[in-house]
Amino acid sequence: MALDHAPELLVLPYIWDPLGSLMLQGIGYPAVATARASIAFSLGDDDGQNISLDTMLEAVGRIAGSVHVPVTADMERAFGERPDEVAENMRRMLQAGAVDVNQEDSTTQCGPRHDIEFQCARINAVRSMADKKGIPLVVNARADVFISKFAADH
Repeated sequence: MALDHAPELLVLPYIWDPLGSLMLQGIGYPAVATARASIAFSLGDDDGQNISLDTMLEAVGRIAGSVHVPVTADMERAFGERPDEVAENMRRMLQAGAVDVNQEDSTTQCGPRHDIEFQCARINAVRSMADKKGIPLVVNARADVFISKFAADH
């Protein structure tokens, strides 16, 4: 997404439904960002990848289908562990209409993180899948060390 390399700061409030995405597009935001936790909460579930991948993909698809701006999807822990699983899940996310993805490094909500080599393999699998498809997917590889520390301290 070219916006990731623009000289001005990219600010993206999180949304969880098509109405929110239409509102942000309507007031001039150049892209919209899904909030995985908010999507789960809006469906009566809790944060922590408690909704299914199919449910998340449905939500991303409805959001992406409602706007003409790029959509970034918060895919938490990528709904898989192994690099091939993660790449397949992100392929499905691309099919749903997102062009940018957030992928965390923790193994569970507020839990330990994948070791760096394994997390790099997960990111590389996603990057390779997108490259083979000719899609300039942006992978925001989040490091949740600070979130995990905060949760453990409180």
